[in-house]
Amino acid sequence: MTIPLSEEELVAEFDRRWNRGIIFYEDNPKIQTQTINGFQYEFTVTGAIGKKPFIKDNADEPPAPTSLVKKSPGYVPGSDIDVSGYEITYINDTHLLMFNKFCMYRPHLLLLTKDGHRRQYEQLDLQDFQASWNVLRSLNWKYFMFFNCGKDGGCSRLHVSS
Repeated sequence: MTIPLSEEELVAEFDRRWNRGIIFYEDNPKIQTQTINGFQYEFTVTGAIGKKPFIKDNADEPPAPTSLVKKSPGYVPGSDIDVSGYEITYINDTHLLMFNKFCMYRPHLLLLTKDGHRRQYEQLDLQDFQASWNVLRSLNWKYFMFFNCGKDGGCSRLHVSS
């Protein structure tokens, strides 16, 4: 499985969406470094992340849609992430690769399960690792993946993404 864009096209598409205001990103974040016990930490401070929504706790399920409040067609059933305008491609028919809306990096991507009822506080499964492997391989191993694994790990949404 390969993604339909080259790395150059992926970055160009990221830039187009950033310039149109679809993606929040700062190209000059404040970087702070600190060394503790010989290990150097880097902290990147950016206003783009300040616009992110947040969850109160891991059980903070999205409200059920009512006839008065309907989610846009960009929501996968059970998900709390609107993918409209951020989609790139499906990976292994189990995951959706998309641009992140609130970005630390250029490009900053999300790999979302197609099952909108999966939660970030659940363990990853073999399909998650296979999809991640295929994305990294398609991008010539120049990127990294991380999984927030719940509110305490930094996730701002419940739907499983890496």
